[in-house]
Amino acid sequence: MTNSSEPILRPQLRLATEADLAELKALPFSGGLPSKHDSRYARQLAGEVVYLLALIDDEIVGHLLLKWNGPEHPRVRSLAPSCAEIEDFVVKAALRGRGIGSAMLDHAATLCLNRGVTRLGLGVGLGNPTAHDLYERRGFALVPNSEHRVTWLAPDSHGREFEEHDDCVYLLTELS
Repeated sequence: MTNSSEPILRPQLRLATEADLAELKALPFSGGLPSKHDSRYARQLAGEVVYLLALIDDEIVGHLLLKWNGPEHPRVRSLAPSCAEIEDFVVKAALRGRGIGSAMLDHAATLCLNRGVTRLGLGVGLGNPTAHDLYERRGFALVPNSEHRVTWLAPDSHGREFEEHDDCVYLLTELS
C-alpha cells in the first residue's frame, strides 16, 4: 500500500547497462554478492534474462531480474510450468510504497506479453507479508504446495562468503 503522505513516484525504467555495474555493486539495499550483477548483465547480453532498473533522478532505486526460463527449483517448476520468473526484486527501503515496485511489475508484465509469455511467477519469503500483499493486490495468486527454500551467497561483515537462505512460497499471475 502506498504511503498517503508521500507522492507516487514515476521512475525511469530501463535495462541495466555495463556502465551501471559499479553503482549496482555498491547499492546498500541489494543483498548477495556484488559479483551477481556482472553475471546478470552477461545473461542479459545472452538473451536469457532482462535486468530491469528503476531510477529516480539518475539514481538506481530498484532492480529486478526477469528470467525467461522460469523457476529453477524442480518442484516449483513442475507446479508453475511455462512461465517467466521475477527474481531478486528490490526497491530502496526509504522509497517503498510509492509506486516504484508497481511500475516495475507493470513493465515486467509488458515485456512478457511482448515476448508472447502469458504467465509470470515469483517466490516471496514467508517472513515478508508486505511484499506478499503487494503481489496479491497485483493479481498474483499462491501456488498450492509451493513452499521451497531459496539460497544464495552473501558477504559477511569481514567480506567472507556465506550461504544465506529464505523460505518462500510461489505466486503466479496470468497476464492479459
